[in-house]
Amino acid sequence: VWMAKEIRGKVLFIELIRFFSIQICEKQIHGLISKEIDDMDKTSSLLLVI
Repeated sequence: VWMAKEIRGKVLFIELIRFFSIQICEKQIHGLISKEIDDMDKTSSLLLVI
């Protein structure tokens, strides 16, 4: 019984880590995309100025 509890705890821990890493990755991807859009806006506004 103790071993089963130990394993279940480890599985839950791994699931938590996976969940958080997915969340963090999504945030980073969103950040990168919005940064690229900002850069594109700056470039297009520079082109408009020229």
